[in-house]
Amino acid sequence: MSAANRSAAAKAPPIDVGWADLTQVVLLGTSRRAVPAGVRTGRIGLPDAPDEVLILGAAAASAAWRAAGPRLAVRPDVDLEPAAEDPRPAAPSEASQLLRLVLEGGARVGDADSLVLRWLERAAAAGYRVGHGELVPVLTWASVATGRRGPAKAAIGVRGAWLAAEPAWSWAVGADDVVPTDVPEAIAARFRDGRRDERPDLLRQARAVDPGLGRQLLDEARATDPAPARLALVQAMSDHLSVEDEPLLEAMLDDRAASVRNEVADLLSRLPDSRYARRMAQRLAPLVESGRRSLAVALPTAFDDQAARDAIDTADGPGKRAEARRRIVVGTPLAFWSQLDHDPAKVAARVDADLFGDLTVAACRQVNPRWAAALAGRQPRPDLIAVWAGADAAGAAARCIDVLHRASTPEARRTAVGLVSALPGPWSLALSREVIAAARHEPDAWRLQPYLELGPRLDAGVLPALNAWLEEQQRAENPVGLKVISSLRHSIDLRIAIDASLPLPATVPDHVRNPR
Repeated sequence: MSAANRSAAAKAPPIDVGWADLTQVVLLGTSRRAVPAGVRTGRIGLPDAPDEVLILGAAAASAAWRAAGPRLAVRPDVDLEPAAEDPRPAAPSEASQLLRLVLEGGARVGDADSLVLRWLERAAAAGYRVGHGELVPVLTWASVATGRRGPAKAAIGVRGAWLAAEPAWSWAVGADDVVPTDVPEAIAARFRDGRRDERPDLLRQARAVDPGLGRQLLDEARATDPAPARLALVQAMSDHLSVEDEPLLEAMLDDRAASVRNEVADLLSRLPDSRYARRMAQRLAPLVESGRRSLAVALPTAFDDQAARDAIDTADGPGKRAEARRRIVVGTPLAFWSQLDHDPAKVAARVDADLFGDLTVAACRQVNPRWAAALAGRQPRPDLIAVWAGADAAGAAARCIDVLHRASTPEARRTAVGLVSALPGPWSLALSREVIAAARHEPDAWRLQPYLELGPRLDAGVLPALNAWLEEQQRAENPVGLKVISSLRHSIDLRIAIDASLPLPATVPDHVRNPR
């Protein structure tokens, strides 16, 4: 073999079989899964070994090759200093193995992303960082969607930030320069002197420590920042929003950019005691059409001088007028409707479809559990269930259980699954049992797919029921059913294992212990 061929062979994997396919055979056994053809022709030195020895040898060789990593080309034009030492310890070995298993697809679960997010949030809260061996998979995973980057950035540590020299991972720059989240002066200094793209996150940190500081920083930045930057900062103000924010937001209704004004109006619609809300109530009053058993809101036909400033589109046309009506209804305090009836459920029973939709948005914007429960009593929706559950998780879960009980068709069960997805987990045993019962009533195996993402929230008490169901599917030789049930079991097991491997201090808030 020539030197060039020897070099190419050294860089190639020992077997031409995907890691996920390999681990699947290892986990299930050679009696249930055939050994892939590429295993026996691979360079592992076991050409005549029995299948069970061969597959374990292939897994060991492949794992060693993967751990070693590829040999990178030398770049003489790039001079990088070594990464500094990280003050945080790496996550325990067991936790790192679980993270690698989920990231690489070996776990075969339906909602792997939620398990990765749970791992990252718990690791950061417990004072750990991602181990060096898992950094590249985490950076690659987080680069796919912006919603993953915050939790990843909080856990990748110094070497993760060092790897951000790779352009695809540039979002991780600054992960090693952690601002003390409980020191307002440090946050403010970094906000004023740091990069513009990190300001929204810093503003959220400031709001968590001192909402007034957040207002001050936004007020300073809005005079000089361009419209996209101002919009991102206004969006960051949604955290810890209160009536104290109203004067600044009221002033920002005069912003030069329509996108900023619209976002400001959306924030003010969440403050029922604001001047904006009172103006909307005054506009709504003459439009209400109340009958004995009906309640509707007419399309506006005229607008006052401040309507455009309040982000109401005053253009002609039925579509534009309907949007203006929506803005008025959504911006009006829900207390407005008490003049018609003090019971929100009675109001919800009378409204037409358009008004029901607008009141749903208002209940969610104003985070009003009483109205969310009333509207969900007429027509449950995931966004209403989520708001209701924030104050009365048991009541919201009971409504979902009732919907599951009544779901007699596949379409009804699909709707019910969407509702329970809005409930935070882990769920109660009663709700978990209802979800599994609904899944077992599905007439076709392919209809089980929506249940895959619910696994991490199921109570461990349903494992006996899942095991019994698994045996039924094995007897029926139903591969799709086996896949779904195995995924649900693995999700529960992995959630329990992740929590056990990353114990949290008593001071960690509940939303980290039990994320949605």
